Amino acid sequence: MPEARTILSAMESVEEAVLSVERAIVGANRSPAGHVRIASTDSLCQLVLPQILNEISQMYPGLELTLLSGNNHHDLSRLTADIAVRPSIKLEDGLVSERAGTLSFGVFDDGSPNRKWLRLDGALSRSLPAKWLAEHVSANEMTNGADSFLVLQQMAVSGVGKAFLPSFIGNADPRLHRSTEIDPGLDVPLWVATLDEIAHTPRFAIVQRALVERLSIALPE
Repeated sequence: MPEARTILSAMESVEEAVLSVERAIVGANRSPAGHVRIASTDSLCQLVLPQILNEISQMYPGLELTLLSGNNHHDLSRLTADIAVRPSIKLEDGLVSERAGTLSFGVFDDGSPNRKWLRLDGALSRSLPAKWLAEHVSANEMTNGADSFLVLQQMAVSGVGKAFLPSFIGNADPRLHRSTEIDPGLDVPLWVATLDEIAHTPRFAIVQRALVERLSIALPE
């Protein structure tokens, strides 16, 4: 119905206006102290970011940092997070971002021959390794899958199949063998991004810069 569409459009406009005001209020807070929510993948949240956040907290004790773990992208425009640490070929418009390093990928298994490939499901189905699998591996060469590289790591260790894993995960696990026969040479930029409206707020600017500096050391180019 035309009336329903008009009402829906008006509701969406009101919601966006409210969010815009909230973003402006957040951005106007010039205090270098306060709460900062950092969203990233489960693997980075578990293996890389905790130590980095601890270092930032020691340098800036007035900051309260929250780490949001998950492989689905947070929509920063809806204020579900303040800063995103995100591997991506390209980020959406409206973000102020700095490159903080590179995620390289390799193929890992438990050392047994003739393993099938583990699928990349869920949010990982949109990743660069998933695209490579779709272009180079047939369906009958695939077996079970997961939506988390940490889960795929454990599946590979248990002998289910061979898996694409970020190098910082696979190389650190002595139970896994990196394939020397299959090396697609896949690298994905790692970004630290925040909304343009809040990028110059001291607490967000401080945390963004600190994340970039420390991630570039932990995950160099």
